Amino acid sequence: MGNNKSSHASTSHESHHHHHHRHEDGPNDVVKQIFLAVSDGADTLSFPQLKYKLGDLALPLFRYLSDDDESLSPMTISQFGKHCQGLVGTSTDIYVKIIQPVDELLKVCFDCAGVKQPNHDDKFLNSLMEDMTSDGSSYDKIVSWKNASCPGLCSSIREKVFDVFYDRRHVNNEYKSDILTSAQMYVLQGMLPRTIYFPHNRSDVNDFNGSLWTLLYSSEHQGISMNRFEATTFHYKGPTVVIFRKLDHSVFVIANDEEWRHSTKKFGGNNCILVQMFPEFKRVDGNEMIYCNFKLRSSVFGIMFGRHFSVNDDMSDVNALEVWGCGDDNILVEQQKQKMRIKRAAEQKGTVPLPGNWDENPDKSIMEMAGYQFSTERRDDRPPDER
Repeated sequence: MGNNKSSHASTSHESHHHHHHRHEDGPNDVVKQIFLAVSDGADTLSFPQLKYKLGDLALPLFRYLSDDDESLSPMTISQFGKHCQGLVGTSTDIYVKIIQPVDELLKVCFDCAGVKQPNHDDKFLNSLMEDMTSDGSSYDKIVSWKNASCPGLCSSIREKVFDVFYDRRHVNNEYKSDILTSAQMYVLQGMLPRTIYFPHNRSDVNDFNGSLWTLLYSSEHQGISMNRFEATTFHYKGPTVVIFRKLDHSVFVIANDEEWRHSTKKFGGNNCILVQMFPEFKRVDGNEMIYCNFKLRSSVFGIMFGRHFSVNDDMSDVNALEVWGCGDDNILVEQQKQKMRIKRAAEQKGTVPLPGNWDENPDKSIMEMAGYQFSTERRDDRPPDER
């Protein structure tokens, strides 16, 4: 689910970008190499050639490279070289400039990513475009929105261009989710910092299968249960993406850059984000905004993100839930080891309650993490509401 290829690509080609500025008086070797790859070795580049390689992206790109020549006549390497270097830097702002309006920009982003846009996504896309243009629809305003809200929005365009320019094999990511559509997952991934939420040393990177996130928990396959959420998500010492669909069909995502835990205090670092995907699109950033507690009886039960989002103490308002682990293999292995340690500790303790208040005994938590079920559900054993 995610792909750190674009971050590697932008890094590996920064040297090309800097190299261009040392040869202002004519096409340098890199531009020549790119032109030969795109034109298939010909002296000129025709629009049909670019259309064959880039699809719908070809028209705005060809017009940009040929100084908006509406005749679409074949361009020479000199024409190509004038604007080529603007397309191979690390910034994607240029794509916002040459692909307008925003609905066309989104369409090209999704096309380059191989993402289908079903009709039932119309409400999401309309809400997204409304947010994108909330401060205005000029190039500068859209670029500002992109850089603040969804820096990776145009990453698929840059990847497609780099693949054609540098004659690389193009690989589409897989934007899988049991709750989000592919378009929603693409936008979500574009909102998250790559250095935090995309692993760099997964063992399957060389055998890329389009899915670098690990599905830790899905209510579609495991049912909705706080016990299962805790057993699959806690002790994962890496960033996670948790997707909630509530009974009113609203969809929220919490991107948490810290470990999930029961706590009476709020947690979450500087890269913690809440995204409302449906029925309206909204992003909220903030550290120490997450509250999660289903065990500590001295404080309120439930999950919250500031005043913007909450889940009932028994998850009765949740229709579907999905958790993705965004760390590398080492984090996943360590979580499995910790689960084994907890299971062994629970087996050594046995099932005999220790003296004292068993409901508050930490041994009960250990045994629940290991999968033990007790005769009374936690939600039924809570103190009555004080009203």
